[in-house]
Amino acid sequence: MARHRVLLTGANGFIGAHILSQLLGRDVSVRAVVRSEAKAAALRADFASCASQLDFAIVPDMAADGAYADALTSTDTPFDTVIHTASPFLYKAVTSNRDFMDPAVRGTTEVLKAVKAHAGSVERVIITSSFAAVAPLADQAAMTGKVYTEADWNPITWEQAVQDESNRNAAYQGSKKF
Repeated sequence: MARHRVLLTGANGFIGAHILSQLLGRDVSVRAVVRSEAKAAALRADFASCASQLDFAIVPDMAADGAYADALTSTDTPFDTVIHTASPFLYKAVTSNRDFMDPAVRGTTEVLKAVKAHAGSVERVIITSSFAAVAPLADQAAMTGKVYTEADWNPITWEQAVQDESNRNAAYQGSKKF
């Protein structure tokens, strides 16, 4: 039996799938959260040799109230870690900048609320983001030679990220920052 039980959101994404592979290679029990049964089926096939360590939760809308409540309910081994990698990324799938911002921010707060309400055994929550949360990507000159620390944040404001509908990059950067 695996020593650790992890809930991994966005398990079928680029980073999520890599993390899933690493966890399963370390004999960790993982509940992989994806948006559809088709995505779960694809991961089941990709990780067929690890079927005993892997189960799934389907969360079609990570921004919905209580989105992760069922995913974090475990009747067997309680969760000790949550790794949140889920966030929208497809530029062609969005019709407004809020399509990036709202799911990213609400998805993260919904995970945190669910941990508090349903998974008191969780000792560690890991939230992934990207360099877009830190760097002023619109100002390449300011980035040259800079060493980034925990004090650095992308200077974009919520208003800039949401209002400039012609700039999906601003929305993406804002979604990572906020």
